[in-house]
Amino acid sequence: MSLAVRNLFFPRYLVLPHLAWLILLGTAVARLPPAQGFRPVAAAVLGAGSAAVLWVFLSSNTRFWSSPGMRAAAAWVESQPRADEPVVASTTLVYFPLLYHMRDRGACRMYPDAFTLKTHYFGTAALLPGDVLAAEELRAMQGGTAWLVGVGGGGWGRWEVPVPREWRFLQGRRFREALPGQGEVVVEQYALPAPPADANKEPLLPPIAGGEPS
Repeated sequence: MSLAVRNLFFPRYLVLPHLAWLILLGTAVARLPPAQGFRPVAAAVLGAGSAAVLWVFLSSNTRFWSSPGMRAAAAWVESQPRADEPVVASTTLVYFPLLYHMRDRGACRMYPDAFTLKTHYFGTAALLPGDVLAAEELRAMQGGTAWLVGVGGGGWGRWEVPVPREWRFLQGRRFREALPGQGEVVVEQYALPAPPADANKEPLLPPIAGGEPS
């Protein structure tokens, strides 16, 4: 179960799911007929499975530090000279981890990806109205620079924010996530087209409506 769904050794999942799962397995083993030798076999299988899951947990912890993924991506963006430059994520799979790791969340937005916005299990219930940046708002941004955050490879495939033709690529980096199925976090910085000379200077993005996302 831990290998296929969710690692039960992580502390935030350990207390109730792990305890309930162990009670269930212990009850099942105790109900096996003792005369047919099922109990030693079941105990050996459970012991080998627990050792395998523990090994996966320890190796995942090692990869977490060597492949920091979104944590390093957010740190890199915030290490650059920025003045409330917008940071636009390609999907909820990227947006919520980005919010978690960014110290300054005010400039973070999510591009309205049709698939994840219509899928309840991608966290759409946690979105605020101001979290989503409409496609026309993205194309209308002018002056300064903007950051686009997507994901490449892994089990999710490629999720990218469509880049307007007027934008000019400045720099980009890739940050590998801990698990192979997660792929890489792709961060790119673009120079936005200059606003008209007579345009009033306004913020690139309005503040998030309804408070900060949790």
